[in-house]
Amino acid sequence: QETAKQIFAKAGADGLKKWIMERDELLLTDTTMRDAHQSLFATRLRNRDMLAVAPFYEAHGSPFFSLEVWGGATFDTCLRFLKEDPWGRLAQLREKIPGIMLQMLLRGDNAVGYTNYPKWVIQEFIKETVEQGLDVFRIFDCLNQPDKMQVAIEEVKKRGAVAEVCVCYTGNVTAANETKYTLDYYLNVASTLEKIGADIICIKDMAGLLRPNAARTLISALKDRVKLPIHLHTHDTSGSQVAMLLEAAKAGCDIVDGAVSSMSGLTSQPSLNAVVASMQDGPRAPSIRLEILDRLARYFEVVRQMYKDFDPGLKATTTAVYEHEIPGGQYSNLYDQARKVGVSTEEFYELTQRYADVNELFGNIVKVTPSSKVVGDMALLLQKEKLTKESFLRDKPKLDYPDSVRSFFQGHMGTPFGGFPDDVRKIVLGDDAPPPAPAKTPEGDSLEQVRQELQEKYGRSFSNSEVLSYRLYPKVYAQYLDHRKEFGDVSGLVT
Repeated sequence: QETAKQIFAKAGADGLKKWIMERDELLLTDTTMRDAHQSLFATRLRNRDMLAVAPFYEAHGSPFFSLEVWGGATFDTCLRFLKEDPWGRLAQLREKIPGIMLQMLLRGDNAVGYTNYPKWVIQEFIKETVEQGLDVFRIFDCLNQPDKMQVAIEEVKKRGAVAEVCVCYTGNVTAANETKYTLDYYLNVASTLEKIGADIICIKDMAGLLRPNAARTLISALKDRVKLPIHLHTHDTSGSQVAMLLEAAKAGCDIVDGAVSSMSGLTSQPSLNAVVASMQDGPRAPSIRLEILDRLARYFEVVRQMYKDFDPGLKATTTAVYEHEIPGGQYSNLYDQARKVGVSTEEFYELTQRYADVNELFGNIVKVTPSSKVVGDMALLLQKEKLTKESFLRDKPKLDYPDSVRSFFQGHMGTPFGGFPDDVRKIVLGDDAPPPAPAKTPEGDSLEQVRQELQEKYGRSFSNSEVLSYRLYPKVYAQYLDHRKEFGDVSGLVT
């Protein structure tokens, strides 16, 4: 039977949409080479260990809808820690896996960074990424603002790739006391995304808060409201997400994310192996064979051992995630930071409570990179100053607030649904702070201007991809170039 990649090559995004929605089987996206290692061991998986298994994916993985292999934090960590070229990763994986769709995570106007970039950066980045072989762009905004995804959606469509656009999920849509992030809220965001050009709607459940009953309610309602395929992404922090994916499948969800079993669970995605085994012989059974997933799991089980120094040491799932709402990748990072500075289990529990406090202080916002980092930075400050939500509001302390928190309240990321809480904004920025406004773009900023700056600095010519790496992460890219000059290409070294 024809694969998603073959349909897309032949009929484009429109033909692919039609094909997805006509299928009985539940389609699968494998996140092992992106979000799984980002959530389990700090995004440290090297090109070498992906490329070694790539031929196996090509030979046996064609039933996958897509492989998530790029974007999110991988761009930054490739340069910063692995001293590898992220563009090289994408090009080499494309070369070795021509037969499966490759997918990335793009943070709307934040691209693969933590700040808003000018329009030209987003457009050139997408153009270059498509040229390097990417098929599906999962686009999101950390506060669910459709206008912050518009430039990316338009450019992805212009380049002939697939615009999978996200509604980030938070709270509990079926809870009687949920008055902010209601079913109508999600349906309205999804309808707007359909109008502005989304090919696929993704429910991005970054903290793993979507419970089985809520999944059934939300997906059934979305299938009635929007005439697009629904793709579901979650994290397994609570331990209940395989059950949730099974309910989502029953409700008509078209595609779900998971990771191979040895890279699944905890703050990663649910196990693909468990989903496939659970659905075997059923009406919507995925067509990928369980033995293929089991062989992939054995490979990654061995690989994962090599990265144990970056494993934060989480041993168990926790339903406390429903209270603190910390996204999967951030939870493992916070846990690691806390462990390294000698924070006890009880103190870490207090830190998660401070995270919940900050979320309430900020007006209960959608928490995903970079808004989740803002909440985390503030939670660490409250913990350090021994403040709770109540004492913070009472004392109105004059503290050295993190840049990310100041930037958030200045409106650089946009305005969260429901607006900013004025009392907290005044404590952070002062009584006479100007109204929230987007961050200003530097004058004369362009691809050619940045290229000229680089060429003057290093005395050689630079490709578009190199110029973009520098524009996105100037300091990190400069350090990467210095490292390359001193040590050469280290990506060939055994892990």
